[in-house]
Amino acid sequence: MAEHTGEEEQMNCPICDDQFQIGDLCALDIELGMCHAACLKGSPVVDLDTGEEIGGDMSTFRYGKDV
Repeated sequence: MAEHTGEEEQMNCPICDDQFQIGDLCALDIELGMCHAACLKGSPVVDLDTGEEIGGDMSTFRYGKDV
């Protein structure tokens, strides 16, 4: 898996508007896309394809790593 080099365009979290930093814990929102996992805390966990609530823990990943 390749890591981002930092030369790519910086992205901001659509909730808090802070720039994503390498290593930030992130998750995907069905409407907003990639967000900081902490910004989505308390949101229902849904199937990203159907929007149906599935419960459980949200899937997270580290920004800057290809998943």
